[in-house]
Amino acid sequence: STLMRSSAASDVYKRQISILMDNRLFFEFIYEVYDVKLRIGELEISDRDLNAFFADKAIQSEVVARWSDTVVKKLKQCFCRMMYEAGMLENSMKPRTIRSIYIDYRTEELLKKNGLEVYLNAVKGVR
Repeated sequence: STLMRSSAASDVYKRQISILMDNRLFFEFIYEVYDVKLRIGELEISDRDLNAFFADKAIQSEVVARWSDTVVKKLKQCFCRMMYEAGMLENSMKPRTIRSIYIDYRTEELLKKNGLEVYLNAVKGVR
C-alpha cells in the first residue's frame, strides 16, 4: 500500500499503525487508555490503568474472561513494550511516563488519505 511505501513515514510509526490495525485489543488500549491520558494531561500509565482495562475487557468478552493471569500479565508487558518501542512511553517499566509523539505532516496526510485517521488520532491523543 501507499502507506507502507512512504519514505516520509518512519518505520516505527508504520509498524505501530500496522499493529493497531491488526490487533484490535491493542488499539482499544491505545484508544481507551493512552489517548484519554494524553487528552486529560495525565502522564503515566499505571498498573491500575492496565488492570482496569483488562478487567473491563473480561466483562465485555467471554474469551478475555477465560484468559489466565499469566496471559494477561504477558499482554500488559507486551503492550507497554510496544508503546515504549514506538516512543509513546519513556520506559516500559514503572514509571511508565507518557510521551507525546511527533508525526510529520506528510505522514499524517498519508494516513488520513488512506482512511486511517482514527489510528492517527489515537496515538496523538486527539478525537
